[in-house]
Amino acid sequence: MKLAVISFTERGSRLNRSVSELLSREGIEVESTALAKYAESAGLSPLTTSLHDWTEKMFESQDALLFIGATGIAVRSIAPFVADKRKDPAVVVMDEKGIFAISLLSGHIGGANELAGKLANLTGAIPVITTATDVNGRFAVDVFAKKQKLWIADMKAAKQVSADVLDENKIGLVTDFPILGEMPEELELLKGTEPFEGKTGIVIALNETFHPFPCTLHLIPKIVGTGKRKRGGCHRGGSPGSSFPEPPFHPQSDGSGQRRSQGGGTGDFGFLRKVRTGFSDLFCGGALRSGRRFYPLVLREKRGRGG
Repeated sequence: MKLAVISFTERGSRLNRSVSELLSREGIEVESTALAKYAESAGLSPLTTSLHDWTEKMFESQDALLFIGATGIAVRSIAPFVADKRKDPAVVVMDEKGIFAISLLSGHIGGANELAGKLANLTGAIPVITTATDVNGRFAVDVFAKKQKLWIADMKAAKQVSADVLDENKIGLVTDFPILGEMPEELELLKGTEPFEGKTGIVIALNETFHPFPCTLHLIPKIVGTGKRKRGGCHRGGSPGSSFPEPPFHPQSDGSGQRRSQGGGTGDFGFLRKVRTGFSDLFCGGALRSGRRFYPLVLREKRGRGG
């Protein structure tokens, strides 16, 4: 993680130095800045531009920003650059006495909640987390997507998933890919044609045209492969010839007349059988190999103002 820290007072700059050293020991790449009149005594880099320009630069180049000072300063500084929660960096605020560590922006996908918790563990600060799924201890679809390395195609649908989870409604799940770890209890995996009474569900696949639920959230793997299957299994940690089980079946119809294939896919899903070694490579941490070449497709855009 690349983290930019900025402070605005003498006391805050001392905390800046202390926090930066602690985080550096955790393997985080820290760029520490303070107002020029406090920077030298604290051993920090002086702020040589306007706060607006500094924030714009850090928003584009860093994974996270830590403001040591008033929350209002942070809010006014980042406001012009907030664009999309899928791409915005994490923003955390600490008061100059280090009493609170406040997750301000991009708590889940950006990791602000996690960073606030880490700061709390390192300094004894009180973490302030306000995301509804966290305070209620419920499934968070953006955290799930981040851990599974999936791209959230529609944030409006993602909000509906979260709303249904908080209302204690089951969320349907149709997937052409294995789920890493335990299945969240809020999700109901649909393997065949069994009925599902809920209105909201998640599809993990490469095809965004398949809509088995009235409200369908598509989660797309960030790295996918194309081409013919190459024998030899997983390049990193897999055994030769290994493969994943057959993908689960989709519900029989998506409501628009499109029906599943015998191989468990609809439309473009059918070709997934041909790159099952790609599944192995994907979930073992390697790139996907097709017949002759690797085809990494990273579904992440460069951060920048305006999305």
